[in-house]
Amino acid sequence: MAVGYGDDLDVIFRGNVIISKTLREGADFVTKMVVLDGGKALLGGFVSQTVKNKSEAVKALLAGLPEVTKGVVAETPELSRPRVLVGSTAQLFGSILGPGQEFFIDNEQAFVLGKYDVREGYAPVVSADTGLIGTPEADKNELTFVTMLNPAIKLGGLVKLETVFTHYLDGIYKVRDITISGDTDGDDWSQQCTCIKAPNYEVPRG
Repeated sequence: MAVGYGDDLDVIFRGNVIISKTLREGADFVTKMVVLDGGKALLGGFVSQTVKNKSEAVKALLAGLPEVTKGVVAETPELSRPRVLVGSTAQLFGSILGPGQEFFIDNEQAFVLGKYDVREGYAPVVSADTGLIGTPEADKNELTFVTMLNPAIKLGGLVKLETVFTHYLDGIYKVRDITISGDTDGDDWSQQCTCIKAPNYEVPRG
């Protein structure tokens, strides 16, 4: 799915249809679908291989994700001894991660990032001028804001928050979650982002 403004479209979702049903609602026939980013990889990815070190483990697991390519993959802990990898690729990925690291798939790209690792150093500005809606809400660990649809904001990426009345919240954040709402027949598109403060972020080489 590609969205944007005018002719400037960006892909915000690429994945597989898991369930599809067409139902009648009044005079209309409505098709409802459940889709999953990297669905074939997450549900059907399988690995059966013996690996000697972390690089072999990561390579084997990436190869076991059908239709998924490698994104940014941070260094994972070294294996203490050779290991047999057998089972669901997604679950096995979780077993080789270090403290604070997470594995996820975004637009059919696989990522492994630490808590303050990000996929790239670019940080789009989020402000009233660029579509910020309302006032961001913050608790001890996270900040949540709503903005007009902005495909430049990516999962595992950065944003630079600039507010009018809550300057103490301004700064660089890492995006941990994005929920997009919209209607192809209307103009009411928005996204809610949950972030953590990341002034000392790093972009892994992998």
